[in-house]
Amino acid sequence: MAPDPLPDLFRDLLDAKVASAKPVAPVPAQSDLNDEERAALDSFAAGWIGTGDAASAQRRRWEAYIEHGAHALRRHEIAFAKRSKTDAAALVTRTRLGFTSGWSYGTGTEGAADGGALVPMCDAVGWYVWRTRDSALRDGLHHLWLATRDRAPAIARAVQAHCELVDRIDVTIPPPEEARRRLIARADLDAAAARALQSGAPDVPEDGEPSEDRKAFEWSSGLTDVDGPPADKPTPVGKRRESRRQREAEAAENARRNRELPPLDPGVVMREPELADQVEVKEALYDVVPRGVPHFQKATLAVHRSPGKIIADVRLFDDEIGRVEITGPKGGRGYRWHHSGVAGTAFNWNEGARCWERIPDPSELA
Repeated sequence: MAPDPLPDLFRDLLDAKVASAKPVAPVPAQSDLNDEERAALDSFAAGWIGTGDAASAQRRRWEAYIEHGAHALRRHEIAFAKRSKTDAAALVTRTRLGFTSGWSYGTGTEGAADGGALVPMCDAVGWYVWRTRDSALRDGLHHLWLATRDRAPAIARAVQAHCELVDRIDVTIPPPEEARRRLIARADLDAAAARALQSGAPDVPEDGEPSEDRKAFEWSSGLTDVDGPPADKPTPVGKRRESRRQREAEAAENARRNRELPPLDPGVVMREPELADQVEVKEALYDVVPRGVPHFQKATLAVHRSPGKIIADVRLFDDEIGRVEITGPKGGRGYRWHHSGVAGTAFNWNEGARCWERIPDPSELA
């Protein structure tokens, strides 16, 4: 029995949906893959979908290929208050095929992580890597923001603010498609696996002790201490020693600031900066940095707030400690350096050398 014809209303909606549907993006050409890379990706496909000894051997062949020379290139940390249990980072790994990206975050009670290791990323089209480190970093930060946007909104806001002010990256926008290096399409996975299995058993070591390449990668990732003895579980004594060393380092830093910086006015008390303080000081000082020039400030160490004014102790480009007073609203700020980091000097950007440098303070030469 033939189905009843669609009512005109639903027919119109169906026609409109078909007319507005976006065409499926074609799989990009893989012409930039050489024969060795194609063979390794065939082994990846066989290990991904296959079972049994033959597939296991192909998986080990793929791992031996991708582990060689792999290096955890960057762990991009997001700034939080010093004593906060919250952490978030984007992860970038360099491999022989390109760059992979990942992310992680934790709050002390929960956390999550994904990617950033030796497995290529995948989407509806297939598997790919990033062509540049910058694209991989942007992708890691974008997915970190996506992962925390609903589950941990405070972290998502901190990621977005940090990246806009410090890195000039809009984490809400993913890298463009052309930044991907396409490796293998989902539609080609079965054929690639068949080629690998038909090529015979590869000459690869049996499962067991990790290869030297694997150990080197895990060392660069901070996953293991391969050059030293097995890491024992921290003891209470070890924890107390670590805590004492941290307190001693903070005391030494405070003593250095008190020794090198000018005395404070009565009633002015410096305190440890919160995340909002760090962001505001960073943004305020960035206003005087020319576009395309890296920031001269590394960190905000302490702040004092009063109506319409912030006094901040900051670590500068050469690790010296300066003190700056920032007044007024955004767009009309004023700046006064109580101490530039080195007595008798100022600093400016050397475009030829592409670096910040110390110069004699013009006000003291007059």
